[in-house]
Amino acid sequence: KLGFSAQGCEFSYQMLIASNYILNYAPGKESLAIHPWVLSSSNVWDAQAQQLKQVLVPDDLPGGLSPNVDFSMVAGDFLEVYRQQQGEWNCVATSFFVDTASNIVQYVEHIQSLLVDGGIWINLGPLLYHYTDAPDVDSTELSYAEFRSVILHYGFDLKQESQHACNYTQNPDSMMHSI
Repeated sequence: KLGFSAQGCEFSYQMLIASNYILNYAPGKESLAIHPWVLSSSNVWDAQAQQLKQVLVPDDLPGGLSPNVDFSMVAGDFLEVYRQQQGEWNCVATSFFVDTASNIVQYVEHIQSLLVDGGIWINLGPLLYHYTDAPDVDSTELSYAEFRSVILHYGFDLKQESQHACNYTQNPDSMMHSI
């Protein structure tokens, strides 16, 4: 809404289908009710109040952007989609993303290559490593200290570091929380 260009990148067909609907066809702000915990019967204090709880989406209506705003979504593998865009981005924001790489070092290297001189990388999310248990994929799984060393190795200057509790896909009313 402030006039910046933004582009999302997604690999998963399921996520692409859902995001396409939300981005292009949602009838209004908070107009769709989803029940994300309806099939989660473990660690529920009160099924009626919590398991059946609805969440209204979207929280903001992307379709309400002015026509001159450059906002788009691309489908594909991050390393492939942005292969030819070295030095073209002022900012790369990764949210719950870097741990989706089979080799997180490649992502750091690629993000660094995409940024203009003085560009900014903003990251939020865990190091859950999606390929940890995949028998046919070599997965590079670093601790945060090791990941931080890689970030510094590729020339990033850490301006701010902090930990945040995030209930990503987690029922905030659950009896059990893992962060």
